[in-house]
Amino acid sequence: MLMPLGVFLPAELLLSRECCQAGDLLEIDRKLYAHWVVYIGNNEVVHVPETRKNKVVVEKCSLESVAQDCLVRINNKQVPAKDRGVSELAREVVVANALSCVGSTVRYNFVVSNSEHFVTRLKYGIGWSDQAKAMRHSMSSLSPTPSSPRQVEKAHLDIWSEIHNILTSSPPVSPSSSP
Repeated sequence: MLMPLGVFLPAELLLSRECCQAGDLLEIDRKLYAHWVVYIGNNEVVHVPETRKNKVVVEKCSLESVAQDCLVRINNKQVPAKDRGVSELAREVVVANALSCVGSTVRYNFVVSNSEHFVTRLKYGIGWSDQAKAMRHSMSSLSPTPSSPRQVEKAHLDIWSEIHNILTSSPPVSPSSSP
């Protein structure tokens, strides 16, 4: 049975409602993109930290520490999975898959191997990222498609650099009104 998407809530509120089940995929709204984690129970998640590096160590931590002040929702990606003809693995298998990755180093690339790819692989046995696909599609009209792994890597670093600049820049100062 397909479950409707939940609303985005602060992590503490989502957890207090006790609606998260071990093996759920949680989507964290970072405004310009979504960060994805696997809920493993007891207010803990497994995820690949957001980075500009090619390799990252898989972490287990509290949902609140990952979400920070961003909103979170349960999104098990059931419709995209159905469209791809894949089925969810059993919840205990998803949790075991996630825990087996903790401490391991995995490839990370915003375009071809991001947090969404990671969690869908744990939940469905194959990884995909709808946001990366949408971004690649929209960017393809703006620039030529990278033809080598080095160009893909440069595109990844450029994207992360721009996201980082946007997120860390000060808001524009409004002009003071003159009397």
